[in-house]
Amino acid sequence: MRRDTASLPGPDDRLDGTTSFTDRRFPAASMTADERPTPPTELDRVGHEALDELATREPVALRAASAYLEELAAWKESDDEDGPSPDDGGPATYPDGVPERASVSVTEIAGTEYYYFQWRDGDEIRSETVRR
Repeated sequence: MRRDTASLPGPDDRLDGTTSFTDRRFPAASMTADERPTPPTELDRVGHEALDELATREPVALRAASAYLEELAAWKESDDEDGPSPDDGGPATYPDGVPERASVSVTEIAGTEYYYFQWRDGDEIRSETVRR
């Protein structure tokens, strides 16, 4: 039995009947291997690993990921516009001898605030208190 493929939804068709952004024309179709885009230098190691993984995907998946990342960036920017997030209470640096995996809490004693660091060292629990 032969189906009329003109009426079947394509990968760019949405359930609401509209088409997605991938119906736009991109210049990449005529690019040579020498013209391959280079990843941004601002990314850390994990960001570069994510881009390396994405580079193995089909163009449709890349465009879908791009649209998601644009929306995510816009959402994060709008979240930043709500004002600075409250201080998490954590110190900018850890004192000598205190590992960064230590849990940190803020304690107030006689009107003075202190960082209370606590971490496990083998079978022992160690702690240190430092004025904030």
